[in-house]
Amino acid sequence: MVDHTDNSVVYQESGGDLAFLLMGAFRSLVDDVHAQLSKDGFPDARPVHGFTLQALGGGATAVELAERLGVTKQAVAKTITRLEEGGYVARAVDAADSRRKLITPTERGRALLVASARAFDDALDAWRAQAGEVAITGMIATLRAVQRGESVPLDLGAWSG
Repeated sequence: MVDHTDNSVVYQESGGDLAFLLMGAFRSLVDDVHAQLSKDGFPDARPVHGFTLQALGGGATAVELAERLGVTKQAVAKTITRLEEGGYVARAVDAADSRRKLITPTERGRALLVASARAFDDALDAWRAQAGEVAITGMIATLRAVQRGESVPLDLGAWSG
């Protein structure tokens, strides 16, 4: 049910509201992680930056990155520019094909991923302290059981757009 005073969804234990509950938990988790990342020296990091760095891996072109994320080349170009300005990625001519610009994570970009992994672990520990080890372990097992496939695609833009 939508609370029109603040445009939020109030969960009422119906199947239709489950997606909103999962989204709220995801949002809380990511917000907590980014609060920690800000304290750890990454105040400019945004959730899209983490998705982009994960999709980037060891390096990719803008076209490849857009495909991996399921977004337009224009959207990924904007994100790459922000990441480059923050020192998280570098662009260089691909040694194998001089027509291609390769985007690679910098030392700062890799440090952000390490700090992010640590912050997610800390946030999960906080959830365990709040809800209990058994509840969190059970929740993780349930989510793994109902998820399709072994991995979660990073193309949220294509899925939600």
